[in-house]
Amino acid sequence: MKKIAYNHNLALKWLGVAALGTVLSTGALADSLLFRDVNVVDVRSGEVLRERAVRVEDERIVAILPDADAQAGADEAVIDGRGRYLAPGLMDMHLHLQVPEHATMNLVRGVTTVRNMWGNPQTLAWKAMVEEGTLPGARIVTAGALVDGDPPIWNMGETVMTDPASADAFVRAQQRAGYDFVKTYSRLEPAVFAALLAAGEKYGMEISGHVPQDVPLRNAIEGGLRTSEHMIGVLHAVAADRSLANPSLSPYDERAKALVLALGRGEVAAEGFIDPARVEEVARLAREHGHWFVATTRVMRNFGTDPVPYIDGMEQYMGPMEKGMLPLIKAGTIGQVFFKLSPEHQKGEDVHQQLRRQAILALYKAGAPILVGTDSFMSAAGTVAIDEMLSLEALGMPRDAVLRAATLEPARYLGREGELGEVREGAIADFVLLEGNPLEDLAALKQLSGVAKAGEWYDRGALDAMLDELAVAFAAMPAGEGGAH
Repeated sequence: MKKIAYNHNLALKWLGVAALGTVLSTGALADSLLFRDVNVVDVRSGEVLRERAVRVEDERIVAILPDADAQAGADEAVIDGRGRYLAPGLMDMHLHLQVPEHATMNLVRGVTTVRNMWGNPQTLAWKAMVEEGTLPGARIVTAGALVDGDPPIWNMGETVMTDPASADAFVRAQQRAGYDFVKTYSRLEPAVFAALLAAGEKYGMEISGHVPQDVPLRNAIEGGLRTSEHMIGVLHAVAADRSLANPSLSPYDERAKALVLALGRGEVAAEGFIDPARVEEVARLAREHGHWFVATTRVMRNFGTDPVPYIDGMEQYMGPMEKGMLPLIKAGTIGQVFFKLSPEHQKGEDVHQQLRRQAILALYKAGAPILVGTDSFMSAAGTVAIDEMLSLEALGMPRDAVLRAATLEPARYLGREGELGEVREGAIADFVLLEGNPLEDLAALKQLSGVAKAGEWYDRGALDAMLDELAVAFAAMPAGEGGAH
């Protein structure tokens, strides 16, 4: 199988403005690619292997050797790294693909694997297109329709389940359809949630998502929930005062709202809220049961008075849903308008957010596994993943640990350690070529010279050409109604 080395002469052929087609190239055909004079970022050790050559054949890295020892073969395409840094492609473990172009948006910004948290048969089609090479984009791992209790929070086509006896057939059907996991949501009753976990174990189907509001986090982890999103249920699990309610998702739960309002008024003290011994217990349970926390710390700002700001330039890559949300995004009024939060409620959420951040750092220090996920602007895909990483670093997580949370830890979670998340011999060639060292500054991840995905190489000119075509495709899409999940 020949390897295509993409260069600045790249052209894109579209199957239509709403679906990306096959990438064509006038670049040279080669049996392999040889990256010369690169500094390899070893995320496992947190060190840099300097002045290396990296050889790629088909989709795999077959050799990493001193650059002085490397010799290019007659049919080998050579990419001159010029002392730049070769790091693993990023993995965003919580996002929502809305159109197929979003898979490409992630790729051109250096995200080579994504975990989609609410899917449908169309999403499975996009996943297949990426795998067969007809849609240039990030590798897709996806849930089907999320499953919630009655009444559901969103009422946007999710599965509503109130009978535990329904869980077995539902999980089996999701598995047979080709979804990678089942996503649970916040209003599931404890008995239904337990039945879903049991069915997941029976069929070898992952269950992940929200810890339901009335399910203790410990029960969820011990029952087999693989990931929990947004730190839902964590503060309830680590609170020193066991009489307090679960403060998660206060816009949708009156008990949570009452506690959040009390935090904002100072009636419940934020100081001493978290019990370090309970943090250690939760971290131990997570390690023992193979559970990861997807913090999405940045997007949770939208409940408070400091919402995630508009990012310059992202409007030209907005799909229908984000176009519908654009006035709220620019005005910074997501909390007041979309979630219908009063100023007092937002003030309480500010305190809640501070506690959530403290809990993230405490869990990390206690050894709990953390994954980077964004749940944020798809029009800024990739950029928001790096911003989330910078937010985790600002909380106090070491830079190398944050980088692992977006590379090596997702590979471990996906059961693909050694294949994904590292630049190492035998791994799939998913990597980014950077101007700077991300172990010195995570913002270097935004300065891409090129991206490789499963051995296909896109240089800066190719990425820019793809961005231009994406802007054309998004401009043709109508505005739609805003939503979030």
